[in-house]
Amino acid sequence: MELATLKQFALWLSWLFIVGLVFSWAISLTPIGRDDTDKGSWGGGRSGVKPVTDALTGCQYLVSPGGGITPRLNKNGKHICVAPE
Repeated sequence: MELATLKQFALWLSWLFIVGLVFSWAISLTPIGRDDTDKGSWGGGRSGVKPVTDALTGCQYLVSPGGGITPRLNKNGKHICVAPE
C-alpha cells in the first residue's frame, strides 16, 4: 500500500471519528433516552444512574457513577427481585 493511500485512509477515518463524536454530542443534548432521574429536558445533565440485576439473586439495584448503590424498590417499598432463569 502506498504512503499517500495510507494517509488518505487515515484522514478519512479521522473525519469519520469526528463526525461520530459530533453526532453523539448532539443526541446527548436532546430528550431522547432520558428518564425521570435526569436534570431538565434539553441540554440538562444526565444522572448516570443505571439499574443492575444481581445474577445470583435476581434482585435489582440502582448504581450511581460515584459508586453509590441502593436497592430498587417497587411502589409499595419492596425490593424488586425477579427469580433468576
